Amino acid sequence: MTLLYRLALRLCLPEVSDRLESEALATAASLAREAASKGRLPLARYWALEFTSLARLGWRERSQRKGFRMRSMFPSLLRDVRYSLRALRKTPAFTAGAILTVP
Repeated sequence: MTLLYRLALRLCLPEVSDRLESEALATAASLAREAASKGRLPLARYWALEFTSLARLGWRERSQRKGFRMRSMFPSLLRDVRYSLRALRKTPAFTAGAILTVP
């Protein structure tokens, strides 16, 4: 199960350093041993909660990065729209034909 946790950690949070990964694995193994001493159901519940929280954390990290990327794309999109409007303004016959054929 530790190998699966290591893989999930790398997939969800690829920027985790080796030191943090080893600490996370040691903590997870310790908590898993504690849950295993109580039986199979607590152990399964522990791993389900652990993987769920790891997936949430990975999702949050990726969505924050995606939002940053979208903000950085906005100025270039604005430039493209301005360029398109200038090009359409320079050729009124083409613009009129394009507008009439779109609907």
